[in-house]
Amino acid sequence: MLSDKTWRQRYRDLPATGRASVVTLGLILVVLGVLVSRSASQARPVSLSAAGPAGPVPDPKPFIVGSPLQPGPRQMPVTTTTAPPATTTTSQPTTTTMSPAAPAAPLTVVKPIPPSTRAPAPTTVAAGGCVASMSDSAPPPGSYETVKVSSAPPDAPGSVAVHYRTQTDTYPISTDPSGAASYVFSIGTARSGFTVPVVVTVGPHAACSTSFTPQ
Repeated sequence: MLSDKTWRQRYRDLPATGRASVVTLGLILVVLGVLVSRSASQARPVSLSAAGPAGPVPDPKPFIVGSPLQPGPRQMPVTTTTAPPATTTTSQPTTTTMSPAAPAAPLTVVKPIPPSTRAPAPTTVAAGGCVASMSDSAPPPGSYETVKVSSAPPDAPGSVAVHYRTQTDTYPISTDPSGAASYVFSIGTARSGFTVPVVVTVGPHAACSTSFTPQ
């Protein structure tokens, strides 16, 4: 068996790392010894015999939490969930460009067409062998009209009287050997829509009439 002096000599001969390992090992053994002694002093044997006549077996001393016989509470791993950063949505301003409106088309006003005031076909009234008619029963203003006479006494003088609203124009006529005659005149600015009577006389006894309505 080696003496203390030999152990000390060998310890000094060890390198620095070896001496550190020896010191660490010694500390570990000391700590283990302390822990074993403490556990032996705190542990209490449990009786397995049933309760006798003296009464029930007293409750054993509760285990100390954290001792080698009763491990401490299990530590559950804590999971930390990091919420994703909030998403910021930036709305870009919307620019609306209004194109100039096209010019509106000019409105065309359609005037209603007035009801026709065109006179019916010329009406001839015969008296004493005379028939009269007009070339146009509804002439436009400023146009020319022709009054025609037939079935009148032959080679007889006569007249045509045009009765406007405010005046009467008279024109001379003369029948030919067949008893016919005609006369052309301007209606001027005769009032539109007003029927103008035309009276024809031939000789001393023959007379007839017709009319026209200027438009």
